[in-house]
Amino acid sequence: MWQALRKSPEFMTIFADRVFKHCFHGGALTDQESIARWRALNGFIEDAVVAELARWGDARKVLGATTRTRENTFYPAVETVEKMMEEASSGSWRRSARKAIIRA
Repeated sequence: MWQALRKSPEFMTIFADRVFKHCFHGGALTDQESIARWRALNGFIEDAVVAELARWGDARKVLGATTRTRENTFYPAVETVEKMMEEASSGSWRRSARKAIIRA
């Protein structure tokens, strides 16, 4: 379907408008908005994580492993994803992706 639609100048104009709207200048898919959405989602479940870790975090204790807590499990995982998102937002792949969109 994409191959057929991309032959239409009208479709490509609409598509380019949507990409521009959502991927640039504060759009929903910009890096800043994606990171903000990630932080909001984590803030929403942060307290629930405590209950789940209280329920399951000790299960590893019988295996001689460290008990899971929000500090040693949840926060490090959240920070890892945030770092990955921030690194991706500063990468040179963005420039080549923009050129590819313009060429399409």
